[in-house]
Amino acid sequence: MVGDNAKYRPVLNGGRLDPLTLSAGVPYRFRLMNITAGGPGLEFWLVRAGAPVQWQPIAKDGYTLPPWQTDARVARQPVSIGETYDFRVQAGDTGTVTLEVRRRSGALVASQAIRFARQ
Repeated sequence: MVGDNAKYRPVLNGGRLDPLTLSAGVPYRFRLMNITAGGPGLEFWLVRAGAPVQWQPIAKDGYTLPPWQTDARVARQPVSIGETYDFRVQAGDTGTVTLEVRRRSGALVASQAIRFARQ
């Protein structure tokens, strides 16, 4: 976990910071939640080599989104206190991406490496 005198401690993937390995070509549902008491301005980014990748929004606060709101888009999402967002993520090739939690200022709060491999 990365932090700079934070009053709250974000947790990614249950606190696990070792790289997570997933299968390339398999769709995954990523659920983003902000359950902090003092972090209303958090953003989640999914990046490869520092550049955002694409993900597909599928739900907001537990409700499936209508089709016109589910187009793939740049993988950056602000998540305020009490909100949840679900995204479909599928890597077509192998490699590593990083799920990052950032403040509105862009300062990194926490990150989780995710490796996509052929299984």
